[in-house]
Amino acid sequence: MNIKYYEEIFPYIIVDDMYDEQQLEYIWEELNFLCYDEKLEPDPDKTGSAYDKDGKYLKRNKCIWLDKVYSDRKYSNILTFNRKLFAENMKIFKAHSSWFFKYFQCTSDTTLLSYYENGDYYEPHYDTAMCTALTWFYKKPKAFVGGDITLSTDSTSVKIKCKNNRTLIFPSIILHSVDQINMDEENMDIKKGRFCMTQFLDFK
Repeated sequence: MNIKYYEEIFPYIIVDDMYDEQQLEYIWEELNFLCYDEKLEPDPDKTGSAYDKDGKYLKRNKCIWLDKVYSDRKYSNILTFNRKLFAENMKIFKAHSSWFFKYFQCTSDTTLLSYYENGDYYEPHYDTAMCTALTWFYKKPKAFVGGDITLSTDSTSVKIKCKNNRTLIFPSIILHSVDQINMDEENMDIKKGRFCMTQFLDFK
């Protein structure tokens, strides 16, 4: 893992190579198993989408709540390996200089798997959690453009590139958005889009 800490605008963490090659192999087995139209939910109302003041949903993608699929996380490769985020008494978090991460505690987390293909996006929104961790996966060579995430305030923003096996961790109250995905028709419907594993972290 390659961990970098940032605090010039707001605190966030980027972890590259979050999972090793064997873990990635097992994760991809599950991603391939789950990425079918009859399993992924396209209705934003059923996957907890943010919406604007007029009630318009802000995202277009397909999702599945893994905690609803598996009653015991040991049967899921993804839900087993994503415990890595909390290893060594949350060392990844506590090494940050920000008070938010240094003293952050997590007693509850849920995992949402999202899949983006051509035309999919997520407009600026906040998450209803204390902390959000996003991990991106895609098949190489990369078959799409877009899918980068922007963290923003009223006065400034920072764009973070969507990179395979990269994890981004940030306070959920930071406004964030996902650039629209664009890909050639020949690469659609064959699982060559952008996968995002979102871990919503809370203290309850």
